[in-house]
Amino acid sequence: MQNLMSTLTPGDLALSLIKAFVFGSIVALISTYEGFRVNRATTEIPQAGIRAVSRSFVWTIVADALITVVYYLV
Repeated sequence: MQNLMSTLTPGDLALSLIKAFVFGSIVALISTYEGFRVNRATTEIPQAGIRAVSRSFVWTIVADALITVVYYLV
């Protein structure tokens, strides 16, 4: 535990918090958007859930790549 605490920098902790906030925002926004797109048919709910999960997954990977590139270039 001491080795872990001695190697972590404030930048690493800040990056982790930024990623957590961005990933949470992506999942919340996409899920809300897909949920509001559902019309009255109950068969659309599972389809919207699948779309929300798949789009959240893709956008989370894209955001992770972008944040990591920006972090290491700056």
